[in-house]
Parts: sequence; C-alpha cells; structure tokens
Amino acid sequence: HLPPPTSDAAIRWMLLLRNPFVHTSVMMRRAVLTAHHLRYDDALPLSQDIELWPRVLAVARGANLAAPLVRHRLHDQRVSARRGDEQQAVGYAIRQRGLEALLPGCVASPEAVKRLQTLSYVVPEAPDAAVLAEAALLLRLFRAQRDGSGAAGLAPRPDEALAVERALVDHLLHVLQKAGWKDGLNASLPRELLIHHPAALANRVAGRGAAWLRRRLIA
Repeated sequence: HLPPPTSDAAIRWMLLLRNPFVHTSVMMRRAVLTAHHLRYDDALPLSQDIELWPRVLAVARGANLAAPLVRHRLHDQRVSARRGDEQQAVGYAIRQRGLEALLPGCVASPEAVKRLQTLSYVVPEAPDAAVLAEAALLLRLFRAQRDGSGAAGLAPRPDEALAVERALVDHLLHVLQKAGWKDGLNASLPRELLIHHPAALANRVAGRGAAWLRRRLIA
C-alpha cells in the first residue's frame, strides 16, 4: 500500500483518481459542513464519500497524519466485499465526471479513468504510444487543477503544488524511459515534458534521446 498523501496539494491531486482518505478516520468541523450545506449525495447508491470530498475541499484544506492510527476490520459483510464491483463502477463514474469538469473531453469512459488511476503511480512493464498519451494527459490534468482550482474554490499552496509536480514529472520520466526511445520519441509525453519541463527531461535523456532533444530545442 502507498502511504497517504499528507499535504493539501497532494491530497487534491490524488483525489482526482484515487481516494486519499481512510473514510473511517476522517474528522471535519461540523460548522463548515453546516455553513456550506455539505452532505452526502443520497442519490448515489455507493461511494458517497468520493463525491463529497471535492466539495469539501472547495471550501477547506485537507490533511492526513502520516502515522497509521486506524485498524480496519475485514469481514465478509462489508460493502466492498458484498458489492465491490458496483462500488468500483460508481467510483469510476464519479471520477469521470470530475475529470470531464476539469478538462472537457479528456476521458471517454470509466475504463479510461481506471487506466489513468493505475498509471498515476505504477510504471508499466512495456508502455506503448497509447500509454504515453495517457501519461501526457496526467500532466495536463495536473496543470488544469493547479491553475484552475482557485476559480472553483481553494487553490493548492504553490510550494506544495511544486512538490507534487516534481514527483509526477519524475514518475512520468520513468514511464518514458521504460518505453524506450525507439517508441517514445514521437509520442505526446516527451512533447509535453519538453514544453513544460525541459530541464527535467534534459537531465534524464541520453544518447539518441539527447540528440532528439537538441534538435527540438534548436527548432
């Protein structure tokens, strides 16, 4: 299991694709919920928390404690055991709506959300051009959230957002390296990195990749 994000910016980024909170451990000020009329959406059969958290973070900051303080009891009657497939389907649909609101037309299906979710923290064994295109989409989603979230509520703190961005870029550079320059050079990911993160890209590439980078910079 990955450790939970602790900063507000890291929580906001993870929330786009995964749940950054242990539901049973969440504490909130009741006055905030009351003042902003924040409640679970009763129309949702499951995963109401995933839909609620973005609305809460539009008016408040999020944080996690690094130390694990909750013991989660696993049993056959829990919702994730009895209705796990339905719970996941509802969760992916909620996230798809959130991503579409942030960057219209970016994801075509819940299956695409699932792929982005995995790609956000896993380096695939043999990423192809389609995977690199989705990796480039992750960068665009991050910038859309960083640059536009203030219009809809609280924007992430700049220093925290920079740390999240650096970690994301480093992860995606690993994805690009795994693809190899033969298939990776003409994909959209290196173009995104070249435009927005040229120094990080230049520090990582070598050989054929470096020559391609120099030609692109000269052009």
